[in-house]
Amino acid sequence: MLELLSPALSPEAVIAAVQSGADAIYIRFGGASSADFTEEDFFKAVRYCRIRACKVYAEMGTLLWDGEIQAAADLAVRAEEAGVSAMVVHDLGLASVLRAVVPGMALHAGERLGFHSLPGVEAAAQMGFSRVRLPLEMSLREIAFIAAHTAAELEVAVLSGTCLSRTGACLFSAWQDGHSANRGDCLKLCRERYNMGGRMDDNYPLLLKDVCLINRLRELEAAGVACVRLGECAKKPEVTALLTGIYSRCIREERRPSPGELEQITTVFSHREFTEGYLTGDREDMFGAAPKTGGEARRLLAEVRRGYENSEVRRVPAAFYAVVSGGRDIRIAAEDCDGNRVVLSGEKPVAAKGRAVVKKDIEALLYKTGGTPFSCSRAEVMLDEGLELPPGMLEELHRGLLKALAEKRSAPHAGEVGPFPAIPEGKGGPDRLKTIFQVVNADQLIPELAELSPDYLYVPLEILLSDFVRIAPFTDAGTVPVAVLPKVIADPETPKIAEMLERVRGIGVKEALV
Repeated sequence: MLELLSPALSPEAVIAAVQSGADAIYIRFGGASSADFTEEDFFKAVRYCRIRACKVYAEMGTLLWDGEIQAAADLAVRAEEAGVSAMVVHDLGLASVLRAVVPGMALHAGERLGFHSLPGVEAAAQMGFSRVRLPLEMSLREIAFIAAHTAAELEVAVLSGTCLSRTGACLFSAWQDGHSANRGDCLKLCRERYNMGGRMDDNYPLLLKDVCLINRLRELEAAGVACVRLGECAKKPEVTALLTGIYSRCIREERRPSPGELEQITTVFSHREFTEGYLTGDREDMFGAAPKTGGEARRLLAEVRRGYENSEVRRVPAAFYAVVSGGRDIRIAAEDCDGNRVVLSGEKPVAAKGRAVVKKDIEALLYKTGGTPFSCSRAEVMLDEGLELPPGMLEELHRGLLKALAEKRSAPHAGEVGPFPAIPEGKGGPDRLKTIFQVVNADQLIPELAELSPDYLYVPLEILLSDFVRIAPFTDAGTVPVAVLPKVIADPETPKIAEMLERVRGIGVKEALV
């Protein structure tokens, strides 16, 4: 069954997601969408989830400078101590450090790492990632191809805002205000209104519809996807709860959403339009969405809030046992579905002077787990006849047993913590700075540029093949030509790119920029 991964932007959102059916939550640190958690909040959230069999992934949602790596490693150590199930990483340097600092922690590759093909996913697996988040831009056919040929788990976003560029590759925010999409600080400028002196009828020329794949859950599971993720467009806990509940029910019941559930989604997101264009390959369906007026349905969200605020919907099954025999202390035990076992003892029973305790009374008590994170899957009682128990003792033992089981589930397993890797010694700088020229079209390959004698000339792969004669003045001057590969190479394109590389190697190009 698909794992449903929900965002937790606040401590309340943790409760909202868990009580609405999330199998796992992710808490993001770093970037504009960082979760609003203190360290105490974070530890409480992980404890809350561990008790209820919900995984927690801590996401470092940004690229890091050298001066930030130590703090990120310290965060990973605290996450290990809290009992987090995995770290989601968007920076390969941090991943290398975490393998040394928290070697037992599972690592998931974030979508900004750009693993969008089978060779990339396999490379991620070799680097120690157990799961890869695939970028939004991939089709179902591409996803299925990767899933059929890799042992790594694949994760796909099924509700998310879209990017006009490739994930993390947009420079719009950097150009406008010095922000970095790769550091999680996208300003979403593509969602703004623009005009060009009245020459544009569409005032939102860069706006794409948001991705919603709730009708494609069974297809994704059949394709081999392990986890589906809800994006961070759910800013309020109530919205998180609503979406998680609908997606969770559709996954468990192996069905598409009902008309009523679809209406709830469109009511909450009345200001947006949705598409499946990336998954289906129908890029015509991506554009043409202008923001609509209207807000969230307050009455609907109020009802959702009441549903998760004081409830225990996500409950862990456990078996309960009681042994009541003459001359021995009462023993009561519980064992949950994960093998956690607790045992408590009480006073010795005495010979009954009035009504003796009966088996069905004890069984009925053991089945009473309402308002707790547990459900009684089985109750077994061994009882000698003719015995009487001190008033309230069995009820007190039962409450203590449930509390002890929760404490045992919440206790993290002690993981290994290693030293921070030593900083390697540098080899010193070059004797002189190398010069690199990069061109984007053949018309830039002019004799005047060749006369400057750069050390390297970066040229798109296809231009090297179509206009190599223009490279001759550069190579005659000692310039090294470098083939620039496309930033994104999908699996169907790989054979063609490999054939082109063989051809340019045959004409003397020995280096490539990947």
